[in-house]
Amino acid sequence: MSLAILTCVIGVLTIIWRDWIEALTGWSPDLHTGSLELVLIAVLLVASVLVLSGRAGRSTHAAEDPERYRPESAIRRYLMAKSANAVTPELLWPAAHERWAVKTAADPGAQGLMSQTPTSATIAELRAVHVPSMLPRDARSDGAEKTVWEVTAILRAFRRDLDGDLHLVIADDQGSTMIAEIPNPGDITAPSYFAEQIANARAAFDSRFHVVENSNEPAAPSAPGSGAGLPFQDVAVPVTVTGIGFFDFNHGQRGAAPNAIELHPVISIVFNG
Repeated sequence: MSLAILTCVIGVLTIIWRDWIEALTGWSPDLHTGSLELVLIAVLLVASVLVLSGRAGRSTHAAEDPERYRPESAIRRYLMAKSANAVTPELLWPAAHERWAVKTAADPGAQGLMSQTPTSATIAELRAVHVPSMLPRDARSDGAEKTVWEVTAILRAFRRDLDGDLHLVIADDQGSTMIAEIPNPGDITAPSYFAEQIANARAAFDSRFHVVENSNEPAAPSAPGSGAGLPFQDVAVPVTVTGIGFFDFNHGQRGAAPNAIELHPVISIVFNG
């Protein structure tokens, strides 16, 4: 039983039966005034707040926690170097590509998502999802990464990253943001179980914003640390984005949620205005 539930139960019990501790134990240090019960409730409330605050803090900083990656992980090496202010350009490129099969829905777990009905969610709800304690290199974590999400939001900015992905910054009415990414079809790890949907989403986006590109060709290789991509283009377009949940790591990307959750890959985008 969680502390919050226990606190509620004891609070209700105290309202109904003010001196229940005395009645159950025969011990009456407060002379049946009920003050002992109130002190117990206060202690439990404080403990509940501290536990919840700790969880919120872990969720916020989990996007920079190297412990959720295995010792051999390039992401783990990057995050450890970042915490020591020792990041070098050579560390980011392999880290960003480490879970590439998951990012492009080419991992074995993606096959089971092909017939899944999308789950509607708000940006606020996704930003509040707890980060898993461990993220496998070539597989999905349970929960959010095994869910196809549908989010209605405002597209605030986009650009093409150097890895070929279209990096979309989507926001809610309160200005809270998260990232959605449409992979470059030419860079998708074969075989992707959502290759056709990704290609259609990319074509729809290119058509709407008159982006001229050959998305069937791999992105030109670039040297580590040579930059993150083209400049962002700021827009304000209502969209409904459907994509698979993915937990990235925090490396300074624009629009990232505190828990670094993304829709990655995007498998559908509808422009609502």
